[in-house]
Amino acid sequence: MSSNNSPLSLTKIYGLLTTIQSTSAALFTTFTLIHGAQVLSVNMGGVRLGNNWILMGRPFYQDERMEGILVTGSATAHILAGIGKQSIRQYWNRNKKNTNTQALLPYHHTMGYMLIPLVGLHYYLVRSIPIDYYGDSSFIDFAYIAWGLQNKPVFTYGLHIGL
Repeated sequence: MSSNNSPLSLTKIYGLLTTIQSTSAALFTTFTLIHGAQVLSVNMGGVRLGNNWILMGRPFYQDERMEGILVTGSATAHILAGIGKQSIRQYWNRNKKNTNTQALLPYHHTMGYMLIPLVGLHYYLVRSIPIDYYGDSSFIDFAYIAWGLQNKPVFTYGLHIGL
């Protein structure tokens, strides 16, 4: 491969990774809006309204096919594409003297990396633990969250504020 083709192919790969990251962000945002509406509904109408919203939203993101696309698939694709883009940028900037470029959102990737363990912990607490102990997680409602707020308030509030 000649040196003239290398930057062009990296540019194409970078563009493809940007498309993957943008598409995965749109998919995950769809899940976040549906899931976030449930949390907001509790604040506006109480636990009964929140539980009703949970029942309405679950078919969209806890379906065996949709969950892999909307939630875990889009989050994983987004993270991997971001790591790939960062690697290409580091390769491009390796020999440059001045790498001081202003990003539109300079701490965006840092915040994203900080969200990874929080989202993983949230998934573990509300999906994995109920499945391991009860065989299912579809019964989880705001009573489960209320238990956490009453018995582990600092942890529960901290996790939800972080998310």
